[in-house]
Amino acid sequence: MPNQAVSGILESIRSSEKGAPAVTTIRSISVQPELLGDLVETCRIRLPSEACGVIVGKRAGDEVLAQRFILLRNVAADPLRSFRFAPEEWVRIYSETQKNQREIVGFFHVHPRGEPYPSAADLAGWDGSGTYWIVGSSGDAPAVRAYALRPDGKLRDLALPSLSRPGRQNSV
Repeated sequence: MPNQAVSGILESIRSSEKGAPAVTTIRSISVQPELLGDLVETCRIRLPSEACGVIVGKRAGDEVLAQRFILLRNVAADPLRSFRFAPEEWVRIYSETQKNQREIVGFFHVHPRGEPYPSAADLAGWDGSGTYWIVGSSGDAPAVRAYALRPDGKLRDLALPSLSRPGRQNSV
């Protein structure tokens, strides 16, 4: 029964968002380099599994201000090759952000042995809302890239600052 309850909540979330403005107008992201460093470090600690979660912040016109990230449990059948948010955590985080007048402005996950470019599975699973962040972990230097969908349905690669050395752990 919990799965039916979660499905109902998710459907009500989707319905309430249908009237929201299209997110395809996002043209830029403002984020502190330290946040990116903390995101990379958090994902690195969870290797070889795919870490995943949400980016919380605010939208102002066509800009996203990323303020923090929240790690969600990956409940995919094969967490070494894919990710799936724990439904109960997803609903809880969504509700908390709404209650605290914050927005989920993006989603992230790591490619444990790959570059930070969306795979066909990534694109098939993304509904185009918010921004989509991928941490690439191949080689010695991890990289983070963020994307938004343009009105024509193509990807917009959003510029991010250079990675800093991981500092404090972000609250997750």
